[in-house]
Amino acid sequence: LQKAEMVLNCEARCLKLSKAALGTGDAIPNQHIGTLVTGMHPDRSFYYVAQAVEDYHCMRATLQDVISQNGASETMPQDQAAIVSAERYLGAMSVAWRGSAFFSTEDGRIGIGPKSTKAGDSICIFFGAHVPHILRFDSTRMIHLFVGSAFVSGLMSGTEFYARDPCNTYKCFVVG
Repeated sequence: LQKAEMVLNCEARCLKLSKAALGTGDAIPNQHIGTLVTGMHPDRSFYYVAQAVEDYHCMRATLQDVISQNGASETMPQDQAAIVSAERYLGAMSVAWRGSAFFSTEDGRIGIGPKSTKAGDSICIFFGAHVPHILRFDSTRMIHLFVGSAFVSGLMSGTEFYARDPCNTYKCFVVG
């Protein structure tokens, strides 16, 4: 019961951040659902959006049922397919969230990065990298510090980077 409440409270805070960043009003954006699991199944294989959306809704409904029944599983309906779906999504969330933090960007993106990610950090796509990375500028040493890799909806596999003219959008900097 306590774990169900914790997961739903954490997810609700992330959803609020997602809606604000993406400007979706009351709708639950698919970017939010995919970002919570970094687009991956618990076994790290690709999580298809339609399956993730279905599993997400089953997860929320199942956890809400647990809370409303005060954790008394004998009074809850035993829809095995919904339970498997909810467990699959929760498993993917637990893998994605290990040592991670949910964040939003000034330009309306959402993502998951290292727990040490802070407001003001930058997202960088290195040449040849398949995922974005988080950097923090250290003004005393005038270098960027590597914080870690991230999952950022809309920036995976360099799609945003390659859509632009690299000669006019790249920056050179020192990482220490």
